[in-house]
Formats: sequence, structure tokens, C-alpha cells
Amino acid sequence: MAKHFGSDSDVNSMKWQFRGIRAGAKIQQDALANGKDPKDFNVLVNPDSRKRDGKSA
Repeated sequence: MAKHFGSDSDVNSMKWQFRGIRAGAKIQQDALANGKDPKDFNVLVNPDSRKRDGKSA
């Protein structure tokens, strides 16, 4: 996996990449467990507290 993230990647940097996906999956699991439809929830979770505007730096 590190090959695709770059030679300077490490375990922590790869975990960071998937943090938002895991958080979104948790939201979906909780919705299903409570009889709700996951389509009604925003599962795009930003793991970084800084706001992103979609523009490149």
C-alpha cells in the first residue's frame, strides 16, 4: 500500500487517509442499527479539523 501512497508514507499517514472513511462507516452502521436509511446522513467526514475549500494550495 505504501507503494501507492509514496515512499515517504508510514503507517500513521496511511491511517490518516482512511480516518474519514472509517468515521463515515460508523455513521452508516449507527443509522442502520437505529432503523434509519444511511442515505439521509452526510458520511463525508473530514478527519482534519481545518476547513477545506476544495482548492489546491
